[in-house]
Amino acid sequence: QPAHVVVDPVMVSTSGYSLAKDSAAGEAAKELSLHFGTAVLVKGGHLLDGADDCLGEKGEAVWFSGERIETENTHGTGCTLSSAIACGLAAGWKLPKAVECARWYLRGALKADPKLGHGNGPVNHCFAIPECFGREQL
Repeated sequence: QPAHVVVDPVMVSTSGYSLAKDSAAGEAAKELSLHFGTAVLVKGGHLLDGADDCLGEKGEAVWFSGERIETENTHGTGCTLSSAIACGLAAGWKLPKAVECARWYLRGALKADPKLGHGNGPVNHCFAIPECFGREQL
């Protein structure tokens, strides 16, 4: 039995195509939370005036406020966020800290816009490598 399971159900694709009914996100969060007794993170990255996320866990809500980053390179943001959360949990962090640090990582990857290709390109997953491993080694 794994200690933690992190999933990223996609409701709207990066290109804006709806993959579920509009009410599915709220129904899914409520049903998953009640049925499985699990935490749910509702992401606000597609909002026009910000990028606030809400973490629901054990009947409590924790809000994480954030700025909207204007870039076309947003492909894989949900996968990146969920993977970073899973890494934080694997490191032994509590869920709110794992979410906060994962959001920091995703913001950095978005701000380091690689400008690859046309349309919705990928985020820059490598933006922090020089900081993590030391610039003197480059």
